[in-house]
Amino acid sequence: MATRTGDANLITGAGKAYKNYDNVAGMYSGLDKIVKKGGEIYKGAIKDYDKKILEQEVLAKQEETKKDAIDQNWESASDKVLGNAGSFETQKDYNYTFDKISGQIKQDFIAAQGPPVDKKALAAATNALSTEKKYIDDMVALRADLAKPDNISLAMNHNGQISGNDGRQKSVLAAFLAEEYDIVDINGERYYSGVDSNGEKWEMTKQQIEDTYVLKVTANVNSYNDVYAKYAGKSNLMEKTVKDSVIASIPDNVKGLRAFVSDDHFEGKNFRSLLDNDKNLETEVMQAFEDPNNAMFDLDNSGTIDADEFTRMKDAIIDPYNDVWFDQTTGKHDKDKWSNFTRQIVIDKLTNGIINAKPENLDASKF
Repeated sequence: MATRTGDANLITGAGKAYKNYDNVAGMYSGLDKIVKKGGEIYKGAIKDYDKKILEQEVLAKQEETKKDAIDQNWESASDKVLGNAGSFETQKDYNYTFDKISGQIKQDFIAAQGPPVDKKALAAATNALSTEKKYIDDMVALRADLAKPDNISLAMNHNGQISGNDGRQKSVLAAFLAEEYDIVDINGERYYSGVDSNGEKWEMTKQQIEDTYVLKVTANVNSYNDVYAKYAGKSNLMEKTVKDSVIASIPDNVKGLRAFVSDDHFEGKNFRSLLDNDKNLETEVMQAFEDPNNAMFDLDNSGTIDADEFTRMKDAIIDPYNDVWFDQTTGKHDKDKWSNFTRQIVIDKLTNGIINAKPENLDASKF
């Protein structure tokens, strides 16, 4: 079985953020924008809340079982692919390609040879043949890449909860790696279709499969560590200078940001762990709830936020599939809205961590 190790690159100093940095207003500049008057993105998510509370224990158990099944299927499928260096276990892809080559491509190739020889048609047929071979070669390489344990981000894992990321993407990729699919041609493009471990149907092209995969962002982690090493513990720092450097190190796309906040880069923990230990975040949220128009996470309409509601808010910060981000109009989760909000929280958190770092606390041996 493949050995699965964590990323050794950790974001330095993040756990020290905000020590002796008490109740500073505006610490998270993006927080007020999303918390205040946030009802428009949460009304749809809370309409069945009372019913969910009653079903929570049973549903939570079901989701935990679902999560375990997805992880086991992934382990099994990826281990086999790694052992075969990406090569196929079945003949499905080869047979499809063989049939395609033996059909129209072969006919075009023979016809182009004449006499007389149609050089243009011959070149087109030869190119089509090369394209099919390259497709198979690229697919083998993709399968090998997907299966590498050090590549996949924890962002793809089922969160084990009733709402939010249900591991659907990882489940589909596991089915793909296990070659549990049929291949169909739709308008000249190859589609893979099947049923994942949850009994849900899926259909994707090779490009869509690649787009689904969330890679770790080690380069961004290393970039932030460089920023920390350059500025942390220094005196007379300009906030804009530090923030601009932090911004440049953080992924600017949804998939990258998902990996950045989900993987255990922050002194061996993920970004959610930092939020759990950050009392200043709770203070700012509580202050925001003084606004009578606020309705984002106040599920019981009490005018304040309790411990459970605060937990759900932190869940939403790190998970673009949280109910908070569901758009009733489109029927999809608004991942761009999530990215805009969460990216600002991450920027503020890490920037202030650098500014607040004390020279005596800089222990490089820990990282």
